[in-house]
Amino acid sequence: IIDFPPGTGDIHLTTIQDIRVDGAIIVTTPQTIAVNDARKSAEMFTNEALAIPFIGVVENMSW
Repeated sequence: IIDFPPGTGDIHLTTIQDIRVDGAIIVTTPQTIAVNDARKSAEMFTNEALAIPFIGVVENMSW
């Protein structure tokens, strides 16, 4: 399990190039900006270059 900070920065790309990742579960909060950021993260993980299986999304703090 890797707990990344929000976003799609260099730390994400560098880490997943160095460590085998079997799948991605995106955790977000229900705020629009957070959901948009989570969507970008999912797109990054599943692009052709990385091809990490997308397992799902957890919406935290959503009542």
